[in-house]
Order: sequence, then C-alpha cells, then structure tokens
Amino acid sequence: MHFLPHLIIWYFFFLAWRRGGNRYGVIECDSLAREGLDRTARHMVIPYVPMLIPPRKWKGYERGGHLFLPSYVMRTHGARQQQDAMKSVPRKQMEKVFEVASFFH
Repeated sequence: MHFLPHLIIWYFFFLAWRRGGNRYGVIECDSLAREGLDRTARHMVIPYVPMLIPPRKWKGYERGGHLFLPSYVMRTHGARQQQDAMKSVPRKQMEKVFEVASFFH
C-alpha cells in the first residue's frame, strides 16, 4: 500500500490593486504555518531586521553593511585565523570582493 505525503502549501502569492489602479504582489503565509511560527518564533530575538534605508557600502572587513549593528564582510564564526587572513589582504586586492558584497547586501 502506498501512502502519499500530506502536502501543505505554506505560502501563497497573489496580486492586489490599490485604489489608484497600481498593483502589487502579496506573499501570505498559510494559517497553520503562521500558528507554528507564532509559537516558536515569538521568543526569538532578530537583530538584523529589514532596513528602511540602504546599507552602507563595504569598504573593509568591519566597515559596511548595517548602520548600527556589527557587520562583517565574511562570516568566520569567531575563527581568529580567518579574520586575520581577511584583514591582512591589501585593500586594493579586496575591492572587487567589497563591490560584490555591497551588491548582494
């Protein structure tokens, strides 16, 4: 006997219209998923919330990204050797890396 998995569509996308006739996309979460998120994510602290203004362009290992929270161009998970290696590379050589990081941030 074969059992089919119970499939749940967690997110819905639809178009809505403003009074002026402009349309915009809406992503809505399924009510079951929303209840689960309410139970689990309610107690989480999320410091890096979406920004209302663009982040600063990267100019160094620790210079760029979020305006007030510490941001690093590469995640090192505290590995001092990686941090030192990243900081020791000449700035001119890292310009392309900073440019790409600024593009995706």
